[in-house]
Amino acid sequence: MYELGLLAKEARANCCTSVEHYVVHGNPSIEILAEAVERHASLIVLGATQHSALHHLTRDRVVYRVLAHARCPVLTLGEPQSNIPTADGEPMAMRS
Repeated sequence: MYELGLLAKEARANCCTSVEHYVVHGNPSIEILAEAVERHASLIVLGATQHSALHHLTRDRVVYRVLAHARCPVLTLGEPQSNIPTADGEPMAMRS
């Protein structure tokens, strides 16, 4: 809860909207969707981590379920990728 509070404080400092933080127990996708409905959310923002290609095809992932059933737009934020090759084969991090 402490770390979540720090993240909320940092988010408030960098934008002009309010940020609430709390923890709910249960199935993540069900709880996220229920909160979105209860709060009349106009946007859901989710963090997504990298997984194998096979894992992305499964339908039991939280992100997949929220995307499939949300009644509002969903924004997913992925982990930063450092050495993504470009068309010329050179990693983006090494370009100047």
